[in-house]
Amino acid sequence: MLRLMHRHYDTVLFRSRIERIARVMPDAFIGIDLIVGARGETEEEFLRSLEFVRSLPITRLHVFPYSERPGTKALEIDHIVSQQEKHRRTNTMLRFSEERAGEYARRFIGTVRPVLIETVDDKGMATGHTDNYLKVRFTSDGAASNSIVDVELLEISDYDGEDPLISGKII
Repeated sequence: MLRLMHRHYDTVLFRSRIERIARVMPDAFIGIDLIVGARGETEEEFLRSLEFVRSLPITRLHVFPYSERPGTKALEIDHIVSQQEKHRRTNTMLRFSEERAGEYARRFIGTVRPVLIETVDDKGMATGHTDNYLKVRFTSDGAASNSIVDVELLEISDYDGEDPLISGKII
């Protein structure tokens, strides 16, 4: 599929880059974009893609169903993946992404991380992201938006889409 999309890299190069990031920065949140259901994508190719991303040390997938673009070479490819099949493939990848994001988040439960407060609601509940991109919600204790506070990560309390939402407390 990479060749069909005229990408100037292959899975070997891609894997080496992702594995290097994980080795050099073991706490890195590694998200990758993935298009599913492109013209010409067979079920076997989709399953190989799923197997490939499962084998990588990634945190999350940003999954997009393929959409037609006028004037592109892709329109010359005969095999068209149905909308229903694109939806199924997208959901399969999103379920994997949610699973992997949850595994990543659980690694940090019980640790203290710096959190950039992005919002504080009228009840004093703050929401922000850690330095490794985990979304956290906690009582602000008067801390304002755009400030950085140390927060103990307590538990995964909910999900925001496929991303874990962690409850925490300021230390």
